[in-house]
This record gives sequence, C-alpha cells and structure tokens, in this order.
Amino acid sequence: MNNVADELALRKLLAIYSDACWRKDGDSFASAWAEDGEWLLVGQKLVGKAMILGFWEQFMQNFTSTWQVQHTMILELDGDLGRGRIYVDEHVVLPNGGGMFNRGIYHDDYAKVDGRWLFKRRHFDLVHKSMLADAGTAYSTLPYGPAPVDPDRNRPATPPLEQVLP
Repeated sequence: MNNVADELALRKLLAIYSDACWRKDGDSFASAWAEDGEWLLVGQKLVGKAMILGFWEQFMQNFTSTWQVQHTMILELDGDLGRGRIYVDEHVVLPNGGGMFNRGIYHDDYAKVDGRWLFKRRHFDLVHKSMLADAGTAYSTLPYGPAPVDPDRNRPATPPLEQVLP
C-alpha cells in the first residue's frame, strides 16, 4: 500500500505544476523537476532541468494564459520512486483573443530527492484539441505568487457583479 503522505506530496507536486503554468512562474515550474528530468511533448524530447525550463519559458510566450486541471490521478509508489498516469484538461487563451481547449494524458515517473518528490520524466500525449474563435472574457487577477497565500485578503472578490451579469 502507498504511503499516504507520499501520495499527498505527489498530488501537491502536480498542483504546483499547474499553478506555475497559470502564473507563468518559471522558478516554481523548474522546482518541480529533477536535475536530470526528461519531458516529452509535441515531438520534443527535453533532457535536464535547464533545457526543460528554457523550452517551457519560450513555449508559454505563445499564450496569454493557461488554465490547466490535472485529474484522474493514478499513482503507484515504490520506495523513493513512483509512476503515474494523469489526465489533463487545458483552456488556453491566445494573444489574438481566441483560445484552445486541450485534453491530454501525462505518463509520469517520479523520484524522491532529498525528501522531496520531483518529476523524473513526463511524457505527454495530446489526445484532443479544439480551437476557439473567442476564448471568452478574461478578468484581471493580482500577481498571486506561490500558493496558497492570498496576496491581499482585504480586496473585494473579482470581477464586480456589473461585469459578470449581462
């Protein structure tokens, strides 16, 4: 049986990854990877944290925002190693106001390094992509910083009601 604390730590790793994508935070994104990690996606094989981060930073310039939800997590742990299959939905807003809805599957290998779980390998299969002429209305947000801290607990919820109702 899996150690519950380790499984929760892996789920947090996945959440940090999605949060970094939303915030376009390269430091948080890189912190999720082993130094010798591998990332396979869109025909690319990237090896090493520096190469992975460099590609990610360039790739993310194509998007105004990326809302990624990782779910249906099937995790298997064996000591300081683990594997997972993670289903992903993404809503991406493009600079032209259009958007994409993507659905894919990550096949992951994890390693516990210095007591912390990291991605050792992520292999992404894109299984569906829909282009959207109009990505909808994007409301501005504060620069949140790393989760779970709310940058301003005294601010009103956004957006205001008159911007939401027709």
